[in-house]
Amino acid sequence: MFGFGKQTLEFKKLNFTQEGVFKVDGLTFNMTLSDYQRVTDEREIVLLKHKLMLDAYREMFGGTQVRNILEFGTWEGGSPLYFAAASNVEKFVGIDLRDMSSAIAGHASKYPDRLRLYYNTSQSDAAAVNAILDREFDRPIDLVIDDASHMYEHTKKAFEIAFPRLRVGGTYIIEDWNWAHYEDRHVDDQFSDQPALSNLALELVLAAGSYSAIKSVEVCNWHVKVIKGAEVPPDFRLDDIIRMGERRKYTHY
Repeated sequence: MFGFGKQTLEFKKLNFTQEGVFKVDGLTFNMTLSDYQRVTDEREIVLLKHKLMLDAYREMFGGTQVRNILEFGTWEGGSPLYFAAASNVEKFVGIDLRDMSSAIAGHASKYPDRLRLYYNTSQSDAAAVNAILDREFDRPIDLVIDDASHMYEHTKKAFEIAFPRLRVGGTYIIEDWNWAHYEDRHVDDQFSDQPALSNLALELVLAAGSYSAIKSVEVCNWHVKVIKGAEVPPDFRLDDIIRMGERRKYTHY
């Protein structure tokens, strides 16, 4: 066990009862990654992250000064409830386009002082998202996780909304940036009318190369990790810091 209100993020041990199912802080989590019809109920919480991802988050942020987290895309509430149950994060704010279920609300009520969930809100709705951030965060955000639409336009807009709120040195994670390049083409078929999200990953690399407010970009097989290097104005636009010479051509959506 650990106390809350500490300066660094600490994680509890997970008690796995079977493959993909674990208990922590009295809650049961099922890490289903293929059954999108499965819903969180009173008995268990659906978590659309596999153990590799949970381990990576623990390795990246355990013992670091991550006191608050914003996540776009909460699905069946698994990720916010996991961080609330398994860590001492001081505040976790989740935003999702879907409806809140009574089961998710019931589990979330266990953490009234640390967990805030907002539903029926698009990640690219600047007015709505900014209103939530104004209400919930009285200091810069330490960590932003985007596991929402996975669509280029919406994900880029969410980045432009939330990046100015991130503290200098803070981390912005975009999950599943590589769906257009999976060996299994089923996901790519689902987004057949959408630009590949990997376009955004490439734009972030270009921005880092411009000696901009993006200090570094680390591209891994399931996420892009962006470190903020300097403050940006509230009306920040990613295209503005991708500096291209007059003779260079850069085509973007």
